[in-house]
Amino acid sequence: MKRPLANLLSLVSGDFGSRLLGFFITVYLARVLEPSGFGVMSLGLAVLGYLQLAGSAGIPILELRNAAATTDVNHERVGAVLSLRVTLAAMLWILTAGVVLLFDIDGVTRDVIILFALSVFPLALMLDWFFQGKEAFLGTSLSRIAQYVVYGILVLLLVHGSDDIRQTGIAFCAGVLAATVVLWMGYSKRWGPIRLRWAPDLWKEILAKGMPVGVAMFLAQSVTNLPPLIIAYFSSAAEVGLFSSAMKLIFLMLLVDRLFNALFLPVVTRYFSSHAGEVQTLVEVTLRVVLAVVIPLAVVGIIVGRASIALALGTGYEGATSLFHVLTGYFALTVVNSVFVCILIGSGHERRYTRIMAWGSVVLCAAIVAGAAWFGAMGAASAVVLGELVTMILMMIEAKNFIRFSLVPIITRPLIAGGCMAATAMLMREWNIVIVSTFSILIFVGVEVLLKGVTAKDIQFVKQRFV
Repeated sequence: MKRPLANLLSLVSGDFGSRLLGFFITVYLARVLEPSGFGVMSLGLAVLGYLQLAGSAGIPILELRNAAATTDVNHERVGAVLSLRVTLAAMLWILTAGVVLLFDIDGVTRDVIILFALSVFPLALMLDWFFQGKEAFLGTSLSRIAQYVVYGILVLLLVHGSDDIRQTGIAFCAGVLAATVVLWMGYSKRWGPIRLRWAPDLWKEILAKGMPVGVAMFLAQSVTNLPPLIIAYFSSAAEVGLFSSAMKLIFLMLLVDRLFNALFLPVVTRYFSSHAGEVQTLVEVTLRVVLAVVIPLAVVGIIVGRASIALALGTGYEGATSLFHVLTGYFALTVVNSVFVCILIGSGHERRYTRIMAWGSVVLCAAIVAGAAWFGAMGAASAVVLGELVTMILMMIEAKNFIRFSLVPIITRPLIAGGCMAATAMLMREWNIVIVSTFSILIFVGVEVLLKGVTAKDIQFVKQRFV
């Protein structure tokens, strides 16, 4: 098997396997903790998410690039990176514990936040960035699987009801620690022992280079971490649980986006470097195919949303259905936006990408605060979609500055087909959802073929370039 294909299969299988395990763990926790308890756990994860981003400070991305730039291994730099991240983790955990203890927060929420925050230490020692830089994707895949296996086992052993919320933080920390151990064992076996280094001068250099990227990432991840915190402030833990459960389903759907990025970014990068004259064709065909896939997926998601939530999470999460329907817009926009993101990164315009992400994140954060304050969880969900829409438009405008492509003919046909599909689903809404979904997809495909939204030539083009 060719190495690029083997790398892709390792990456996708590990990502799919870990996300699937994570989804089943989430389903179990959502059922046993109920919306209020699940919301408190989501608050702990949201705080940890911000701590992880602050402790990373953009370092993993830049050090991934450094690891990939040479076949040699700079053991001193690896040790310095790890020691720097552990130092940052200690400072962040102490600060978090102090803030939580200082403010008037109920005991369970306080304990959950502090326990989840402990995961910042094994996360700081993670070597996933190094393995990715060396294209050792099997190691990262095994670590992700190990993380969720250990996490899942401990959840089943320790968490049996809403009184066991604290144990979720312990189980999660143990899972992250297991992933870290797997990576350290793999590193030691292949490249030698790891030694942490006290290197303040090197730390300054690493931080200076990583901080701008870290700030952009911190803002960009607000779609994941900010809504639970803001909803909890303006509404309740139960509302946080409903929002988080809907978002978990969206993240499972976004496996499509993960796979697309893994396929498209190397191809578009190669085209910019050696087939610049054909980039326009590549982009136009890719957009047509992406829209032809993502629009029916979003519509089917809306059709089966209520039944899926009831089946997976139980009747206590019925209020998450409308949130999920709104957030399918975020799913669709994210996948389409990935086309423009890959164009900017593949063409070497990382600075433009970072600037746009920063502005889009500012809009997102402001919209989430305003939306949650006025309309609770539904306002936050709508703000997430608005933020992604603004970011996508800015990315598209930037991409069109150096690639000429006509967007209106590309989006018109699939939107018409999607409208026909949605109308069919509405007319058949009293029927069985399997029949409705199947018939609606057939309508979409039929209209797409009739309007020549995606042709046999397009499919052959994609097959040759991506498969």
